[in-house]
Amino acid sequence: MTLHRLALPCCLAASLAATTALATQTAFWRPYEADAETHLLMRFDPPDPAQALGETGKAELVGDAAATPESRFGGALRLSGKGAVKVAPREPYRGGTVAIEAWLKLERYPHKMAHVVCRPAVVDSDARYDPKVDRTKGFGLFIDAGGALHLETTNLYYGRRTVTSSPPGVVPLGKWVHVAGISAVYRRLYVDGREIASVGIQWGEGLAVHGDEESGPGPLFIGNNATGDAGLAGLLDEVRIHRNVFRLWEPEDMAWTRQTATWPVPISEPLFLTGHQPAVYLPLDETLVPMYGPPELKVGGAKTRFVEGVRNQGVVGGLSLAAPGLLRLDEGSLEFWFQPYGVNNWSDRNRGFVSTGAFTLYIFNGGDPGRPVSLYYANGQGGLEFLNVEDDFYEGRWRHAIITWRGREVCLYMDGRLAARSTAASLATPGNKGVSDSLQFGEAIVDEVFAYRKALLPEEVANAFWRYRDPSKLNRDVRLPAIEVEGMFLPSTRTLHYRLIPNVEPSAIPQVVLTLKSPTGKELLRKKAPLGAADASWLDLPRLGEGLHSLVASVVDQAGKTTEGGAFVFDHKVFPWTGSELGITDEVHPPFTAVAARGQEASVVGRTHVMNGFGLWGSVVAGGKEVLAAPIALRYWVGRNEGEWGKVGGKFTSRKRDRAVFDASATASALKVAAKSTIEMDGCMRVEMTLSPGPKPEPVERLWLDIPLKASEARLLHETTDTLRANFAGAVPEGQGVVWDSRKGQRGKSWRNAFTAYIWLGNPNRGLAWFAENDRGWVTRKDHKEPLQEVIREGHKVILRIHLINQPVTLKEPRTLVFGLQASPTKPMPEGWRAKLPDLPTGLAVVPFGGLCCSYQTPYRNDWTIADKIAEARATGKVDADWFTAYAKQHDPPPAHGTWPWLGSVMHFAGRAKDVGPNRPLTVYQEEMAACTARDEWKVYADEWTVEPFAFRRGPLTQPDESVFRGGRNTGPCATVTFGRSYQDFGCYVANEWLKRGMSLYWDNTYPRSSMNPLNSAAYVTDDGTIQPAVLLWNQREYQKRVWNLLQEWRKKRREPLEWVNHMTNTLVLPIHTWATANLDHELGSAKPFSPEWLQAETIGLQTGNYPLTLYAITGSQNAVLQKFPQEIQYRAEWGMRMVHEIQSNGGKLYDLVRQFGYGTDALTVHNYWADEPVLSVEPTRVKWLVLSKPQTGEQLIILASWAAEDVKAAVQLGSAKTAITDAENGSAVDPAAVTLAGPYGVRVLRVRAE
Repeated sequence: MTLHRLALPCCLAASLAATTALATQTAFWRPYEADAETHLLMRFDPPDPAQALGETGKAELVGDAAATPESRFGGALRLSGKGAVKVAPREPYRGGTVAIEAWLKLERYPHKMAHVVCRPAVVDSDARYDPKVDRTKGFGLFIDAGGALHLETTNLYYGRRTVTSSPPGVVPLGKWVHVAGISAVYRRLYVDGREIASVGIQWGEGLAVHGDEESGPGPLFIGNNATGDAGLAGLLDEVRIHRNVFRLWEPEDMAWTRQTATWPVPISEPLFLTGHQPAVYLPLDETLVPMYGPPELKVGGAKTRFVEGVRNQGVVGGLSLAAPGLLRLDEGSLEFWFQPYGVNNWSDRNRGFVSTGAFTLYIFNGGDPGRPVSLYYANGQGGLEFLNVEDDFYEGRWRHAIITWRGREVCLYMDGRLAARSTAASLATPGNKGVSDSLQFGEAIVDEVFAYRKALLPEEVANAFWRYRDPSKLNRDVRLPAIEVEGMFLPSTRTLHYRLIPNVEPSAIPQVVLTLKSPTGKELLRKKAPLGAADASWLDLPRLGEGLHSLVASVVDQAGKTTEGGAFVFDHKVFPWTGSELGITDEVHPPFTAVAARGQEASVVGRTHVMNGFGLWGSVVAGGKEVLAAPIALRYWVGRNEGEWGKVGGKFTSRKRDRAVFDASATASALKVAAKSTIEMDGCMRVEMTLSPGPKPEPVERLWLDIPLKASEARLLHETTDTLRANFAGAVPEGQGVVWDSRKGQRGKSWRNAFTAYIWLGNPNRGLAWFAENDRGWVTRKDHKEPLQEVIREGHKVILRIHLINQPVTLKEPRTLVFGLQASPTKPMPEGWRAKLPDLPTGLAVVPFGGLCCSYQTPYRNDWTIADKIAEARATGKVDADWFTAYAKQHDPPPAHGTWPWLGSVMHFAGRAKDVGPNRPLTVYQEEMAACTARDEWKVYADEWTVEPFAFRRGPLTQPDESVFRGGRNTGPCATVTFGRSYQDFGCYVANEWLKRGMSLYWDNTYPRSSMNPLNSAAYVTDDGTIQPAVLLWNQREYQKRVWNLLQEWRKKRREPLEWVNHMTNTLVLPIHTWATANLDHELGSAKPFSPEWLQAETIGLQTGNYPLTLYAITGSQNAVLQKFPQEIQYRAEWGMRMVHEIQSNGGKLYDLVRQFGYGTDALTVHNYWADEPVLSVEPTRVKWLVLSKPQTGEQLIILASWAAEDVKAAVQLGSAKTAITDAENGSAVDPAAVTLAGPYGVRVLRVRAE
């Protein structure tokens, strides 16, 4: 093919900012510019060599320090060992990261040490942090007599000085070199961008540890220390101290670019298929004129300039292309070389490299340093799809990128290899009408830009890369198979979901045959496959051995000749947990009791339910009181009037100790209802309701469920969607009529309407929850204009209304919908819970003992001897440090999370086990509620576990692997899962291994999350082709129930106390969290205290019978009002708010006081302010109370806690008996009618004695 140049009449302004403005420079071979994170930059350039840029004060040259033109850039500092640059302090050094850099030409090595930079710390020798004494952080970079480079830091928290050193001789004499020391995630040392030392930062070794910000800035010394006895002899240039530099890199050797600079660029056969030639080609050599492209193409960039490129020249400064239909989004490819300019993915975020109307390639806008470079585009569901590349992107290294798209398949290639792929959505959407008319490049040097009308094959992508990098590796046998196949493998059901992709006209393919081959190539199955209109088909598989299997699609022509096409390759393994039935039992463990079903009544622990003819509840008694104001009813409208039901009835058809089944039916002229309601031992009732056409079908205008509760029992509301930290918890809003509806909930953007998955109404003593995964089987509008659920107050009733049909429909076929009901409390509080509550663990290091990340579940490589040695430390009180050290040396596990040295992590856990001992619960971080994608289990079961839709693939999952933890970045590769049977088997197997060793369990992120996968969840494709998600309630419930059963079995066998903490921030869900033993709330910042109603609704634990724990302060971790006051005031406020709700205490003298009084023993009776019949009253209501009573003596303690930021005078009204009331802390008399609680959030403890 011949390429020719087109005239370029004008240029175009780019929408992705064309700029050379710098973010965080790491290209040390160019002069730096000061930015917002620069603490100090000194260039030593004339006319003012003492100019100091950044946050510091003025600089002065002292001693023999002098400016010199002999420099690396414009000017330098000459030192002979007796001088320095002293930089006055101005601003405190913020944060816990520091990078110290300088260009250095050393004349001689020092006698002991010579400082490049020195900032002395101001701390005392006491390891306890005191901000009044520990005022100034310290850091420095110095060279010793042997030419080794050293980084030192001193933090305020411990006052600990940490030094990281290089090998000797790395700093040469008589030669300009760039030296650097960085303390940020790792402690690293560099010479000319080459890393010469690297070590993970252990706890307490960073420049900051935990909130220890300096109160007094200190001076800096360049070329010497503060005492003047560590002087440097030589030249210094471009000294920089920066907070946002995490790594440096050597510039790439560009010799390879010169080898191919004059060669023709191949673009046709045999390296590329016919028809796969570029539609646009921009060489960018001294001109923006394209070599090939449509006549309408306009190329521009107001600030572009030419620099060295991959092939001759490239451009920097923002390049833009525009033409009608420039990119066709049904199929195509975009190719370009780029090198980040002034940005890198360790320091920066949200920096764009290329953008069109359909997709953007940028540095991900979130996460920790070492962020991925991501390609994102609209997923058609209101959200975004991301394809991520986990690698280093920085100035100094060229990268070759190709983006291909065809239908729903979008691929991102880097340097000739597939980096990420998705089949979730097409780039073509109704919004962009299938085309993009523009293309903009951002913060990068760009060269060799191609646009194609076809999606390049992987072999063509590799050729596009090697034609520049190494032509000897070009593949000259590129062929396009007539048919390709991609699939999803579901091991548990031995099925394969596949779809065929023809690369020629379907009419040219007479017949397709699928062949399943074993790892040895043996044919296991052969089947004809129709090439029809179906998007995907199913294939039943025989029993498989282990290893890589392939499903090959072949074309059989009219003569019977078979030609192989593409193949779907997948891995199969059998794990120790495969097919496990751990935790599956009908045994009922205390405190639950067997389900007692008699007549229409079903009783479980603490609750009695009376069934009605809809398979719902006509009565619910919980805690001795009726919850409902009237029976739960199914109601409907036809002909603009409410319809009537004819025959209604039902009965229990199955009774087992752990469940009972009630079958019910109701008939009306327009519809019939059949319900199968299964109530389990915890009182959770799953209702499977089928709606069918009635004897005389007609349009049903509305169908709804009314759940009327007594207003006295429904003071509180808690709703949960598919997220956390944004769910309502608190008092039912005031007023009559509709006081809340589901449109007020915050949910993921993929939801097609205002569906809320979980709604609880009640009070701390009793309540009722309704829940469902989505509106599958309902008839609902797919917009957010109408609510699907409402809370309505009518006099003494609070009604929860669920709209099952909210648009007219004439039923023509059965529709089944599933929802659940459960009354609270689901189980009683644990025996002796108040005494045990202080020992319950809350926060902990988020990695399993010996594991590699949050979702890893097990010790390293499933080696349970690691857990055994930690258990040994717990039992004996001795840590076998030699064993752990030898293990780390022999097996070389990578750092946990990629940054925490593995040996340090297991020694931490072993030390913690030793300290906890065998008589208190020791929790292990077992479950993140996600699968680790670096584990083999995910690589085999990904298609069965994924929440992503249409996750078809062509090859086995091989990445990420363990090497992802060796890249020096904080990482936790994981994927959300649907908690189906096989994932439950895996998780239960792991939980059982921990429990059998006497370890309690910690589960993180137990809030319900949603799935978009119609294959393995209740998610479904709507009439308009979009997907309605499903909240994963039932699978997660079954998983947690199985683990509850395991926990109870091991409690019988182990002497250690075994508990199970569920971190459930802002999402208390009865059917899920009832199976745990402790709820951990509040990984949630707040600028004010959580309200008493919030705490009653989700935190106090009574609804599920769980220990109540809180991670962050109840007073509000971001409470600026309280933070202005001394620690004692903050302590008292926090203690009071916890104590009156009996949430795990923050200890201290006030807690000692109530413990000494007998709190936590049988000698006391505890009275809560929310009791059905309170023992006292307090005004104003902003003051809450708790009464501890000794029945034998009549003595009481009253704890009062105010939610007011100002002083409050409270009136306490006791019974009629004559009493003496004193302050329990100081013994002074107290007038109950005028009890002063000093703000903010005052607390008083009163002692009451009978007179």
